Amino acid sequence: MNMSQMMRQVQNMMSAGMGMQSGNTDPLNLPSDMTRAQFLILTKYQQGFAKPMEIARHLSMDKRQVEKETNALRSNGYLSEKNKLTSKGLETLS
Repeated sequence: MNMSQMMRQVQNMMSAGMGMQSGNTDPLNLPSDMTRAQFLILTKYQQGFAKPMEIARHLSMDKRQVEKETNALRSNGYLSEKNKLTSKGLETLS
């Protein structure tokens, strides 16, 4: 395991223990129209991150990829046009 993988694991453990609500964290329970990356991005919107750049920085992702996944979340009904959770998005996270 390299250092970046270890750091991601530590960040994920810290996020899980610090304010992340217990909910659907098992990738096996994801809806068929949602990827694990989209699920993680959706949780960041729930946690109050508003801009793709913030989410990209926090998840160590490329901003364009976050924007692409955000567009998919919008078109699948998980996010509104203003990147707010819809009832479908909220139900997925709870």
